[in-house]
Amino acid sequence: MIRDINSNYCYDIHHNLAIDYVNEKLSVGTCCQSGRVISEKTSIEGLWNINELKKIRSENIEGKLSHTFCNSCTKLEKTGNISRRYASHEFYQEWNTDKKIIRGLDIKLGNLCNLKCTICGPNSSSAWIPDAKKLGINVSENMYYKKEHNKNLNLTIDNIDVIENLEMIKFWGGEPLMDEKHADILEQLDQLGILKNCRVVYNTNGTHRVSDRIINLWGKANLVELYFSIDDIEDRFNYERFGADWNGVVDNLKWYYESLPSNHLFYLMTTVSYLNIWYLPELYDWKKQNFDTNCMGDENKILLQPAIGICSIDTMSDRLKNKLLNKFKLYPDLINFLKFPKVKNDYLPTKFFDYTEKLDQIRSTNWKNTFKEFEAILND
Repeated sequence: MIRDINSNYCYDIHHNLAIDYVNEKLSVGTCCQSGRVISEKTSIEGLWNINELKKIRSENIEGKLSHTFCNSCTKLEKTGNISRRYASHEFYQEWNTDKKIIRGLDIKLGNLCNLKCTICGPNSSSAWIPDAKKLGINVSENMYYKKEHNKNLNLTIDNIDVIENLEMIKFWGGEPLMDEKHADILEQLDQLGILKNCRVVYNTNGTHRVSDRIINLWGKANLVELYFSIDDIEDRFNYERFGADWNGVVDNLKWYYESLPSNHLFYLMTTVSYLNIWYLPELYDWKKQNFDTNCMGDENKILLQPAIGICSIDTMSDRLKNKLLNKFKLYPDLINFLKFPKVKNDYLPTKFFDYTEKLDQIRSTNWKNTFKEFEAILND
């Protein structure tokens, strides 16, 4: 039975489990966007059946969304944006959704990362911690990635019945390809005969290549999808994804193109902020000329997502928006992206650029030199 999207029913609540590695503990929620609760459980069945999640599932049957767990989606929906709940509604239509079983897993392998992306922070990147402290950002103990702790923390599958219908598993970070724990999970699924039915998805910054062990496991999956976090090209990319080298990432994209088995798809996951919005057509042109398809001829699509918090473009002026619409006239995806409602919040563009200038002082960079054309537009 397919539920009405307007009924507050959320398929992820009943069919998805989000698991985060937080040093010596696991935290659990309903999806990558939901709230979390720390649990002593380490088996998927145990995490699925904790009282907090059972209560959320029961309340959702009655048409309620949890205020603490589902706040991210409800906020987006109130402003007319597409939430995870809305996006998953169409996704689940292809499945029999009557039986309350796990169809998807979102697994965050901690915040271990080698980059200090401008749109990011210490919660998602261990490399960010020194700069965060200099900016006066509070850094909690859980933000310090402790490999020796995560090494001994093993997610287990004790009861195959709760996982036998799994069809999608997503790995997040940090940078998930820096920690081969994801391979341990895939090996368990392979041994249980489940991996062959799964779509395996990664968000990766493109700075790491994988081992033969992982390529072999990927070849056994139904489909592997790699979402490369690329917001811009050349020097601007190096600024926005601080710590990465554009030429090195391009070489890695070519390596993935040549090395992966046929059961894969590539995407560019582009986070749109004030730093890159003016230059998005150049990214589209680069993709078209250099990385347009995988080796099977499937298109490598660009997926756009808005930056959040102080990096958000929600406070964009109408004048700048009109300039962008004119610049994007040959790029329908970009036109559609700008059609989302403008949301009023406490952040102003001036705050964002004050923030980048503070980062410049810490990192010996200069955004005005790197983004000269857009800086002139802003001054105008």
